[in-house]
Amino acid sequence: MASEVDICNLALANLGDTATVASINPPEGSAQSEHCSRFYPIARDTLLEMHNWNFSTRRILLPEVA
Repeated sequence: MASEVDICNLALANLGDTATVASINPPEGSAQSEHCSRFYPIARDTLLEMHNWNFSTRRILLPEVA
């Protein structure tokens, strides 16, 4: 599975940027890593919300353990 850094580097390459990032959490100090650190969580959450996932659709109340 691709890591957050891998996904950010793929995005940078698709934008035509030749730079790569080594860390986004915490950002390494480059403009690219700062942008990836800021926008990756937003893009990830938005993408996950776009699909109607079919797991975790029920909730039950668990009994209290003494």
